[in-house]
Amino acid sequence: MTEPGTVACAPLRARWRLRPRTVVTALVCAVLLSVALMWAAFLFLVSQEDYQPAPGTLTYYLGISSLVRGVVLPGAAGAPHYYGTVGDGNKQARSEVAYDVPPERLDEAVAAVHAYLLRNGLHERAMDAQGRAVVQTHYGELVRYAEYKSPRGGLVVLIVEPLRGEPNHRLSVSDYD
Repeated sequence: MTEPGTVACAPLRARWRLRPRTVVTALVCAVLLSVALMWAAFLFLVSQEDYQPAPGTLTYYLGISSLVRGVVLPGAAGAPHYYGTVGDGNKQARSEVAYDVPPERLDEAVAAVHAYLLRNGLHERAMDAQGRAVVQTHYGELVRYAEYKSPRGGLVVLIVEPLRGEPNHRLSVSDYD
């Protein structure tokens, strides 16, 4: 019996009684659904092999590593160019971002990327002259080349090279995961 001026709330106070069978079935369905979604995302990326996603797209979030997505350059001349590949054969999986940088801002940009990589737990790897001689570039001339090793064993490469016919340089960060 309720007191005058109050409303009975019996349905809100009802207890939820879940059977173990219902809970197990729900958990199994959730696991199967998450595995199916992971495979769908993997097959989506593999079907593209090489991709150049725009920021904010599904391929950008699934295919470009968070380390590469976090690279921001002060003084970049234009928007970043993203590239990724799932790798096939002897080609490794890779995420890459490239910026065009004016020569007067180049030292500042390299220092910013170097600091960002160190903040993320990477360590610069020393290279000898022979190792640098093997590096091939798109434009034939290297301004700077540095390799960084991640704690989980991956390799991140910073390359700065001049652009042909332009005063700017291309600064790229590649994460081989």
